[in-house]
Amino acid sequence: MIIEKIYIADTNKQKQPLITKNGEPYNRVAIQTAETQGKWASNNIFNKMSSCLHWKIGQNINIELEQNGEYLNWKFPEGQDKTTTQIIIEKLENIEKTLKRVFPENEEINENDLDKINANINV
Repeated sequence: MIIEKIYIADTNKQKQPLITKNGEPYNRVAIQTAETQGKWASNNIFNKMSSCLHWKIGQNINIELEQNGEYLNWKFPEGQDKTTTQIIIEKLENIEKTLKRVFPENEEINENDLDKINANINV
């Protein structure tokens, strides 16, 4: 889905912070796409590092829509909301696995090995 309009807020209409009954702060992310047919689809986001807090108009996103009474909500498919930190960790783990495969334990890596490393890293 392509974002046509987006609204991201951490305050309500009275400019008060969005906070649950339990005192947990959150952001509301509402979007319009061709699929929402002019309606706003929204979600409350509790993860301050969520990728959706950086979405922009025109961006292609992977979400699921669900009607909840009179409201239209969106959600990430299972396991799709990764933070930048999680993505970096996964890439570093992939690099580490590759290095262990390419270079046996206790073997030193020198500058001449960079081409060998680059050829084997799939990030």
